[in-house]
Order: sequence, then C-alpha cells, then structure tokens
Amino acid sequence: MDNISLNKNPFNSEVELGLRALVILVSSYPKSYKLHDLVVLDYFLVHSKDLSNDSEESLHPPVPFRSGELLIKRNNLEKGLHLYMHKGLVELNLSDQGFEYSASESSRYFLDLLSNNYTMSLTKKADWLSENLKKFTENELNQIIDQNLKSWHFDTFSETNLIKGNSDD
Repeated sequence: MDNISLNKNPFNSEVELGLRALVILVSSYPKSYKLHDLVVLDYFLVHSKDLSNDSEESLHPPVPFRSGELLIKRNNLEKGLHLYMHKGLVELNLSDQGFEYSASESSRYFLDLLSNNYTMSLTKKADWLSENLKKFTENELNQIIDQNLKSWHFDTFSETNLIKGNSDD
C-alpha cells in the first residue's frame, strides 16, 4: 500500500471513503458492486436528499458543485477499498460484469466496534439507501442523475461515462 498517502485532512481521504464504501457493502451484503457504482452510492449516502425527498436530512450539506465529488473521489475511494481489502474487510470478486467489491463475512463485526455518531449515522443512512435503491431500476437511477446534474451545477458529467458503466474497472 505504498501509494496510500497520509493526508492530514481526514475528509474524503482513502480511510473515510473506504469506510463509507464498507458501510454500503455491509448494508447490502452479500451484494457486490463495481467501483463506479460505489462512487455513485457513496454520493447518495452523504447526499440522500438528491435521491429522494423522502430522505431524512443528508449527512453532508447541499453545497454548490457537489456533483463534482463523483469525479474527484473515485481515486481515493479505490485506494480506500484496497486498504480495507488488505485488512480482510473487503473482497474483490470477478463476475460477468467485471471486478466487483463486496463485504467480507467479518466486516459487520468490525463496524460494530465503531461506536461514534458519524459511523452510526452512516450505517443508518446506508440501510435506508439499500432499501430505497430497490425501488429503482438502473435506468431510473441514471435518469435521476441525468435530470439533476444541472441542478447540482455540474454539466460535464455525462462525458465521463461514470454512471453509464463504460469504465475499465
């Protein structure tokens, strides 16, 4: 893990993004996700009001240009997943869809040891997200994202193919 940097700013660091991905994976266990799916799920985990007005308040504030997070977090999220993989908490699987990440059987026990308010809020929100995603097809989620990109103040997202699944991971 030579390429994991010790960032003095804990926000959106490899450790935080990896932890949020782990919370998502545990909440949806045994389901697995591609990296680009986890980037989007992480976004909705902390900005849940952007997915549904039925959500309680988002964990993070609705700042302008927040959809830029979908692009800039990808690298740190991947590093975070690999960090947690090395600790045996995340597994990388090869499926017909490519490489997908899933929680290990011991992941829930690890999260149970974390008792701070933020982690408990993440877990509650991830359970809400996991339940609410069942209401949408992949196409419907893509439509929600496409329809809201302009209101999220980011209009070049569609060029990245991040959500469309045209990535190399």
